[in-house]
Amino acid sequence: MAKKNWQSLKQLLNELNKNCNYIILRNYENISDESYYMKGHDDIDFLCDNRRLMYKTMGCRRSLLIRSKDHFFIKIKNVDVKVGVRYVGDGYYDKKWEEKMLSSKIMHPNGFYIMKQENYFYSLIYHALLQKKVFSEDYKERLAVMGREFGQNAISELEWLEVLRSYMRNSNYIISAPVDLSVPLRKDLICFLNDNEYDKAIIRWWWYKYFYILATGVVCKIMRKVARIFARK
Repeated sequence: MAKKNWQSLKQLLNELNKNCNYIILRNYENISDESYYMKGHDDIDFLCDNRRLMYKTMGCRRSLLIRSKDHFFIKIKNVDVKVGVRYVGDGYYDKKWEEKMLSSKIMHPNGFYIMKQENYFYSLIYHALLQKKVFSEDYKERLAVMGREFGQNAISELEWLEVLRSYMRNSNYIISAPVDLSVPLRKDLICFLNDNEYDKAIIRWWWYKYFYILATGVVCKIMRKVARIFARK
């Protein structure tokens, strides 16, 4: 993959606008050529329908410093910028929901695509509750402000979980197991939902995790043996 060094974030986004079907998932409120990340967050998260085209267009580079298979570095003005590239069917959200996010996307005033506010609000609840190890104060405050627009005044973790459950059932969305095993999955909250589809998601996630750990262990053993052989020479 050809190395790229973008002269500005705007240049990169203009290229994505021309070539890719994508949205920035969240934390884009303060994105600019001077500030790539929202305070307290260290990457730009994208959702697309063609990940290979996104990789090629952006000039994504993998790094041993990043555990996630869906996170990369791109270069902007000689600076490494961390990006996450999620794609339709990756289990990060229900596939139907991911497709809806893209098909109903809108243009942000700063020149990049985002999802509609309703999708943003409920996907942020999903992310903050189920894909983080703890429900942080940052997300609590942001959801409280956003919730006013949708008549939601939940406070506790379980209240927000009920808001999410109601929305997902009404929309026929289910919780899915992400193929990226670095994404935390709050099993305690998912089990609280007490739904067969959610139970299936947990089972799939554990099977992915098990085979990933097994495969990783085998590869590590081989690498250690190779290293010892070269060390003797």
